[in-house]
Amino acid sequence: MISLVNVGKEYRKGRWGLQGVNLTIQKGELVFLTGASGAGKTTLLKLVSFEERPTTGEVTLERWSSSTL
Repeated sequence: MISLVNVGKEYRKGRWGLQGVNLTIQKGELVFLTGASGAGKTTLLKLVSFEERPTTGEVTLERWSSSTL
């Protein structure tokens, strides 16, 4: 399971890549990530892969967790 609770990622100069994202993907679900350039797709994938930490909220991937606490 992948879970994002109130996730946000702020970059330099107050620019937000994501804000207030809540998402749950259950084991076995197939999900497509689409959107315009600059919509936050890459940011979301970096957060889920723990390549980056969220500025706000918590990302959980099965037993692993990355939060701002």
